[in-house]
Amino acid sequence: MNFDAYNKRMQSIHEQLEDIAERTFRQAVVNTADYSNPDFVALMKRHKELSDESARLVQSMLEHLDHG
Repeated sequence: MNFDAYNKRMQSIHEQLEDIAERTFRQAVVNTADYSNPDFVALMKRHKELSDESARLVQSMLEHLDHG
């Protein structure tokens, strides 16, 4: 993965995490941000997936830079 592709993917991840934060905030305001709410559970699952992907991308880029 080149640096431009990395930046583009990281930007997408960041935007999705911002959306998750906003949606979770709205759930918290109406007191539905808990594990009895399937939408909340789905948001938390997606948050974990995106966070894990971000960590993998950073690690991959660091390894690429170290060997470059």
